[in-house]
Amino acid sequence: TIRFAREPAHRATCVSNVPARSIMHHDNHDGCILVPLRLDDRRYSMEPSTPSGCLHVVAAAIVADGTILCAQRGPGRTLSGYWEFPGGKIKADESPQAALRREINEELRCDIIVGDLLCTTVEHYAFGTVELTTFRCRIASAAPQLTEHQDLPWLSPVQLATLPWAPPHREPVRRL
Repeated sequence: TIRFAREPAHRATCVSNVPARSIMHHDNHDGCILVPLRLDDRRYSMEPSTPSGCLHVVAAAIVADGTILCAQRGPGRTLSGYWEFPGGKIKADESPQAALRREINEELRCDIIVGDLLCTTVEHYAFGTVELTTFRCRIASAAPQLTEHQDLPWLSPVQLATLPWAPPHREPVRRL
């Protein structure tokens, strides 16, 4: 049995030694998510360099005119060729929203308005755990530029299901 606690989405912690391959934190639309706890209720710090090996990242589901911006990972990168929503790592001194604005500006050379939390997913890999928090976003200024991805198309929600998505991005795709 896995117990859950409600926590503000921006303070979610990683949990190690959970038997499931992937655990979904469900958004309750009140700014809180359900966080799985170990049976002994011990939690690990949110710092990126924790013993749990948890990497906290954010992604932007950028929506415009009924389409969503998708990014294909470039060659030579982990999960090369898979699709994702653009974003990146949260620095220790940043909120998830600030990290997302910074990452999108660096990756796509544009500014965004960060909207509602879409969901948070957790995936376990050999190198550690990835916790991805995805937000609905809009473009604030400038058009996104292709800088580090292979492709950057705007697709309808129906078209999203036709792409091979990186595992942490599959649940956000289902929710769009």
